[in-house]
Amino acid sequence: MPKQHLSDMQIMLWFLRPYWLKAFFAFLLLFIYALLETLSVGALYPFLSRILSQADSAAQYGGKILEYLDSVSTLLPVSDALVAASLFLLALIILSRIFGIISESTALWYHLQLYTDLQNRIFRKILLNQYSYFHMKKHGELMYIGREASSSVGEMFFYFPKAGVEFFRVVIITVLLFTISIKFTLLMYVVIAAFSVIVYVLSNKIINPSAKRAQIAYTNITTLFSESFSGIRQIKLFDTYRYWFDKLKKELTVARKQQFTYTAPAYFSSHLILSVGSLSTILAIIYAKLYMPDDFIKIFPIIIVYVGALMRLMPSVKEIAHQWMGLKGLAPRIRITYETLADTRYDTDDGGKGFPGLTDAMELNNVSFSYPTRENVLRNINITIPRNKTVAIVGESGSGKSTLADLLLRLYGPSSGQVLIDGVDYQDYSRSSWLYRLSMVSQDTFIFHASVRDNIMIGKLDAGDEEIVDAAKIANAHQFIMELPEQYDTIVGDRGITLSGGQCQRIAIARAVIKNPEILILDEATSSLDNISEKAIQDSLREVEKNRTTIIIAHRLSTIEHADRIFVMKQGEIVEEGTHAELLGKNGYYNALYQREKGEEKE
Repeated sequence: MPKQHLSDMQIMLWFLRPYWLKAFFAFLLLFIYALLETLSVGALYPFLSRILSQADSAAQYGGKILEYLDSVSTLLPVSDALVAASLFLLALIILSRIFGIISESTALWYHLQLYTDLQNRIFRKILLNQYSYFHMKKHGELMYIGREASSSVGEMFFYFPKAGVEFFRVVIITVLLFTISIKFTLLMYVVIAAFSVIVYVLSNKIINPSAKRAQIAYTNITTLFSESFSGIRQIKLFDTYRYWFDKLKKELTVARKQQFTYTAPAYFSSHLILSVGSLSTILAIIYAKLYMPDDFIKIFPIIIVYVGALMRLMPSVKEIAHQWMGLKGLAPRIRITYETLADTRYDTDDGGKGFPGLTDAMELNNVSFSYPTRENVLRNINITIPRNKTVAIVGESGSGKSTLADLLLRLYGPSSGQVLIDGVDYQDYSRSSWLYRLSMVSQDTFIFHASVRDNIMIGKLDAGDEEIVDAAKIANAHQFIMELPEQYDTIVGDRGITLSGGQCQRIAIARAVIKNPEILILDEATSSLDNISEKAIQDSLREVEKNRTTIIIAHRLSTIEHADRIFVMKQGEIVEEGTHAELLGKNGYYNALYQREKGEEKE
């Protein structure tokens, strides 16, 4: 479980920790940029003082920084003091712009890198979680986490440099202001402190709670899109458009209101601080005119520098408030991304040994299994599957056949008992090496939005054209593929929507056999086929089963009569086993299922 007690800032630093060196480099550039920009404001003094011929006022009124800048400008190898001051000012402005471009471009590059890194990390984390994880989460929620929530971490890196450069600017300008007037600067900071309290209250009491509610609404919107697109056939068949339109309108309204609530305060803070800045500037000029009338012209360059620094300070304070509010708005999305990455409850346990291949037999030894919401799906299953033999597992719907197949595929692990491969627990082997020698065709066929070729190659990514065609022929799919507009390069649409159910099933069979697996699991592999196609594919599969360990999970008993051993399941238990002839001779549960099936076929 991730640490729930971490603050928003601790979570943000958790994400930045692997990038600390890059972040340090980016902030160093930003610091130099802020320093040069502030010095360029200070360099207005020698420029203006030369115009007004008041070059001696810095030491008396302007403080050490202005005095230092004034003396530096005189070091230039130019005889005219005004020209020298102008060149000095121009050099600082150009340097600050150059560092501004470099620092902001660097921050942008790191922002984009962090964004892509997090997209990769979150995608890998979600896919590598245990299969049960996907039963606990809605697809729309996973899509929201994978795209929207994870992108917030990249945005965070964009906010931090912006806030960083403004922070550096505030610190450096403050030093400059204090050297000119301590009293007035302190008075100004009393006003800024009051403003900061307002920003803090707005961020924690309004912005962050509203951002959390908006995140829930946007998650629901993503889920709604996912479900409506996946269930479009049902929506059209039952004409339920209004239900989905109303549902989306409701969620969009909630999201709009919450987003407004956590975004609008930024405008208030911006206008407030700029108003404070304008007021401070006017007051500074009035103060100098009223209380220092005799020296007003002499200190006019200093007043301009102070006002210029002040006018640059206030937007920076405003921008810090804006970036802080932006970070608080991102915080709920960043937190859900952190919780997804740091959650270890669904990490896949993977053995370290490579599976060398089956040499003797697979054994299910007292295997039991329960789902979190359904107990005793399998109870004390004992099955031996010899190498290169065909074993069938049959039973009525809900008897646990497909769950047993999922255990063999290691989508789940047994709640108790063991699956032994030549006497070794199969969880001691790495899952990839186990699946490399195993293949499956299930009744729940999934076809990707890709070409026929790509869909078959999923079974073997490095397969050549000849292997693809051979696999399609075994699956009795080559003929209909050649009749498609682009043949093997035809795009079949999302979930194979342009194909019939039987055609999708044949492509899935081709996908399974192309890797030439040692162990083949057929879970109702011909359930979507008509009788003629089923007969043709059954003949092909008989050839595939030769010299191969085959596990057939079937509802129709006519498809498994040839099996070397048949295990009959009922309510999660093995109730009978034997060959087809032996089971019929027992005149038990299998025989009853068989006779019922024959009767249904006659009808």
